[in-house]
Amino acid sequence: MNTKNFILRLGLGMISTNAFSQIGVNTSNPHGAFHVDGAKDNSAAGNPSAAQQANDFVVTPEGNVGFGTISPSNRLDVNGIVRIRTVDQAPSSTSVSPVYIDPNGVIVKSPPPNNYGEITYRSASVASGAAATLITGLENGAFRVTVITGGQCGNMVTVEFFLHNYSLNNYFGLNGQNGFAISAISPGRPAFTQTIKTSVAVTWLGLAICADGGNSTANDFTLSMPSFGTINVTNNGNVSRTYRIVLTRLD
Repeated sequence: MNTKNFILRLGLGMISTNAFSQIGVNTSNPHGAFHVDGAKDNSAAGNPSAAQQANDFVVTPEGNVGFGTISPSNRLDVNGIVRIRTVDQAPSSTSVSPVYIDPNGVIVKSPPPNNYGEITYRSASVASGAAATLITGLENGAFRVTVITGGQCGNMVTVEFFLHNYSLNNYFGLNGQNGFAISAISPGRPAFTQTIKTSVAVTWLGLAICADGGNSTANDFTLSMPSFGTINVTNNGNVSRTYRIVLTRLD
């Protein structure tokens, strides 16, 4: 027997086919269009046990793929721990939605029409006294909004708002909720000034002077909605600031 014939027979000995064109690797008892028994521990008849299936890989006639199960109920069905080594980062201009696990272990998104939990992130550098648009084209919904800014000395501030954005009857606006700054007068919360539903001014008392030239007003700003779906920020401080805004959909 020459080497080529030996290799061919060895390969055929490891692969089993039946009358229904099922292919089995390391098993003479395949349970799918393609079935690999990794540990070669399946029985020649009947269904393998749960422990035997743990090292199996199956592709069903419907195109479902199972790891650790011979009966995958979804396009990809993994009975075991899953590890993803590389995940691409979404561009900052992209809104991303969280995923959840239903009682059956299936990965799902929140149901339509609104993807609650969806997160949108933007940032903008704004000169003292100037204004910039942080968000445009925001869809209908209710959101929790977080704005973060601060100076080069680590004197960061975080401010939270509730925001409603509904085109029907022009029901859009925002309201300041809370905030925190380490260097502000205890308890380190901001003062909100709001005279109309679409604009909130944020000021801090006793904010420490920063090495970048920022005085006690450096982190003061106004967050506003000049129109449906648009969020602007105005820098009320004495130096330039970069504002980061994070929107989390609530409905």
